[in-house]
Amino acid sequence: MDEAFLDVTGSQALFGDGSEIARRIKQDIRSEIGLTGSAGVAPNKFVAKIASDLDKPDGLTVVSAGEEAEFLAPLPLGRMWRVGPKARVRLRDAGLRTIGDLAGADVRTLEQLLGSWGPVARELARGLDDRPVIVGAPPKSLGSEATFEHDLTTTDALLKPILRQSMLVADRLVNKGLWARVVTLKIKYGDHRIRTRQARLSRAVSDTDAIYQAAGELLGRFDALDSGVRLTGVSVSSLTKTPDAELFPDPERERRERLAATTRALRERFGSAGVTRASLIADPGETGVSRR
Repeated sequence: MDEAFLDVTGSQALFGDGSEIARRIKQDIRSEIGLTGSAGVAPNKFVAKIASDLDKPDGLTVVSAGEEAEFLAPLPLGRMWRVGPKARVRLRDAGLRTIGDLAGADVRTLEQLLGSWGPVARELARGLDDRPVIVGAPPKSLGSEATFEHDLTTTDALLKPILRQSMLVADRLVNKGLWARVVTLKIKYGDHRIRTRQARLSRAVSDTDAIYQAAGELLGRFDALDSGVRLTGVSVSSLTKTPDAELFPDPERERRERLAATTRALRERFGSAGVTRASLIADPGETGVSRR
């Protein structure tokens, strides 16, 4: 978990104010897993996000109600959400260097510099943000990656981890009751170059075979695999909770989807070794480190 928003409005009677809750969370993280964590406490998401970044790796920054604009004003634009390097250049050329400068800028000027997001950016720079904390938002993508102890240099060697990752992704789709229309294959070469290839399928899928077939075809679109591959990753996106309607149902697809649901349930009950593909049984000396 990299970061998350937490709305504690309804919890203060039980656990104390925002700063006390943040302290307790930080203490729990340290005592349970031995890691530090930083927190920002503020009346809204934007200010809390910036506050959480100011004193890493073990900080706690609290901004009280009414102090949002004063807190933000001296900070450089690099702290501003959605202001990348190119936008910072445009803003700097216009004489804007701090969040306070952005807060005081003319709306029309900001529209010229940042487009339709300009007025929104000015409101945020003033500490105004009424976006709620949304709990349980559906995922936009699901994926699995593995880093190899030794670089792999052949297509056959790469297809095994890709199959394993396709199976894990299919399990997650079935577990969440989702289907996917886009499959993406990610490759990291031995020299740390990262490349991705993506395919949009003719129908939404949720089974290992369909995902693996698409990922295998994408593998053929990468060059210089023989130079060594350090990591592969399979992910799916364009997710939907309803499968595509078909005038004539495909019995083979239905069989594969039932198989995916059954094998996932078996692995959930007996562990990842409970049921797997014969081709995924590890060769002696084969190693890989799962990343996600």
